[in-house]
Amino acid sequence: MSKDESWHNPMLKTQYELLTFPAVSNSSGAGRPSGGFIIGWCRELTQFIKVLKHLRSAVFIELSLPNNKPILITFIYFSPDRDFRRRLDEVFREIHGFSHHYKDLMVLGDANARLGQLNAALGKRRQSKDSTANDKGKVLLSWANELGLQVANGAFNGDRAGEITYISSSNHGSSVIDLLLYSLSLASLICSFRVLDLVQSSHFPILVTINEDNQVSPPTREIIRVPVTKKELNELKSNIDKKFLTILPESDPDTLASNIRDAILTAAKDSGCTKSVKPRIHKARWFDSECVTAKYLMKNLPYGTLGPEG
Repeated sequence: MSKDESWHNPMLKTQYELLTFPAVSNSSGAGRPSGGFIIGWCRELTQFIKVLKHLRSAVFIELSLPNNKPILITFIYFSPDRDFRRRLDEVFREIHGFSHHYKDLMVLGDANARLGQLNAALGKRRQSKDSTANDKGKVLLSWANELGLQVANGAFNGDRAGEITYISSSNHGSSVIDLLLYSLSLASLICSFRVLDLVQSSHFPILVTINEDNQVSPPTREIIRVPVTKKELNELKSNIDKKFLTILPESDPDTLASNIRDAILTAAKDSGCTKSVKPRIHKARWFDSECVTAKYLMKNLPYGTLGPEG
């Protein structure tokens, strides 16, 4: 990233845990380095953060809050050059692969794509001080639709007007190209979305606040236990027979299967043959982001960098 795009406010280091990845030069050596990242989060979240993967255009992080499913957060930077589409597709294919494990997704960063007031299909109405939607933005939205993501800019408290996130130092143009995309299931967790008024860069930082008070713990599940006495077994069989009499056989296959499952579970409850299963708790990790980053960088050093003894 160029100097007018890059920034590092020393004050941020006192308030947030910072994770940095340096910019990368082109393989040909021509042009300026690009793709560097400075990512920050409130220090109390450090124990819940895990770095999963780093590409030239993205950093993939897992956020595992207590009593909640893990969230995949992808920080992005897409250079507005001829490789834009290739790098965007590369990153979103990775996200698509991760989505088989992570159902809650966030994508945040400098997309160099303009959306105007467009949102993904079924997305909530949003405002924007940038009225232009370009081809890059439409490509980005197609991936958002594929993954079921919505656009947060101009749709949450703190940014109802859709503030400008970039001001050009050369032609004084402005746009909204620093974006947050999120899974609809995360809407209740996002307390606020703010574009910070810091002048060290042509880009304004984005601050997303997670509202932990709105977290919903997964409910305790009821499962059927094996009857331990003949009396329990006979009572369970009798209750299942009674429940089955209420099922309409002409129902479609999906409804019929659901009704059978519900009838068996209800009969088991009536017979005292169920037990509660506690939700899985994602335990906090003892290590911090510096350890995670150092481990990642060590694993990705070129072979022989540390010498024969390394």
